[in-house]
Amino acid sequence: MTERPDHAGRPDSLGLGDALRLVPERTEQAMLEVQDAALPSAEDATAIVVVGNGAAGFAAGVVAMVASMSCAVPVVAVTDGELPAWVSSRSLVLAIDHDEFADRTCRLLAEAAALGATLIATAVPGAVCERVTSLGGTSIAIAPSAPVARAALGALSAAPLVVLDRLGFLPGLEPALDHAVRQLHRRRDEFDTTTGVARVLARRIGRSVPLISGGGPVGRLAAARWKAQCNCNAKIPAFASSLPELGSDEVSGWGQHGDVTRQVLTSVLLRHAYERPQVRLAFDRLVPVLEESLLAVHHVEAAGDGPLAQLLDLAYVGDAVSLELAAQERLDPGPAPGLTML
Repeated sequence: MTERPDHAGRPDSLGLGDALRLVPERTEQAMLEVQDAALPSAEDATAIVVVGNGAAGFAAGVVAMVASMSCAVPVVAVTDGELPAWVSSRSLVLAIDHDEFADRTCRLLAEAAALGATLIATAVPGAVCERVTSLGGTSIAIAPSAPVARAALGALSAAPLVVLDRLGFLPGLEPALDHAVRQLHRRRDEFDTTTGVARVLARRIGRSVPLISGGGPVGRLAAARWKAQCNCNAKIPAFASSLPELGSDEVSGWGQHGDVTRQVLTSVLLRHAYERPQVRLAFDRLVPVLEESLLAVHHVEAAGDGPLAQLLDLAYVGDAVSLELAAQERLDPGPAPGLTML
């Protein structure tokens, strides 16, 4: 594959730097594509299953998190290809896909159709859309606006949320979506006009191994996103954890081997405005332990109005940091040989 440099002359054969800068516009575009699509009736649904694999699985987690805050019926994310045993004719199965692990998603959809579930897909044109249509479901094609699925989080998350809003499961969600898009614009513009928060943090992480931690649902998902992007884009090991779980077991692991951990591990704490008071207190107590046991502790504060905006904001910063980590080692962030091998 021929490398083409991005705006800074870095190796970037898939154009992930350009894709990052276009996240706000592509998120808006996906919302518009879904806004006018014909939808089936799903008012009798007593449970919602959001299906995604690979990067779309992370988007499924975002949708389930947002929906669980206000939806009157249970919403679960399925990211392992296994359909819950309770799925029935009164279930809505909402599939997200960006041409990644389509066989696994299609197999699950066929199982759901056999049980009489209502099927809807928000996906780039391809096998998943075709399979849902053939099974009598509703396919809503969204433009394949990103070079790879891991660069399309905004679009993959926003499109199914608009569907659930229009079906009446998440009434009043539109302002939250608008706030999220506005924050993506603000963060992108900030990166374009400053010396670079992401570049500074990537330089501080250097060649250490980042241990990324967040609090509550927003922080947990954000930390998982940072880990995945560091793995795939920067080709480095990274680990994710979350509070309150981190405070019940993992923190005990910093009692030994400080001579090793202080040389190789860097803590990145992802903070947001929707942490519960006990989580904030746990962070306060955790920081001194980490400072004693690890190379350094860095804090990243989310911005934006609402949990969705702050989650996508943290994810956007993490994407930028992962690209900076690749750039400082002169690595092409696009190809992921490990994924291809497996």
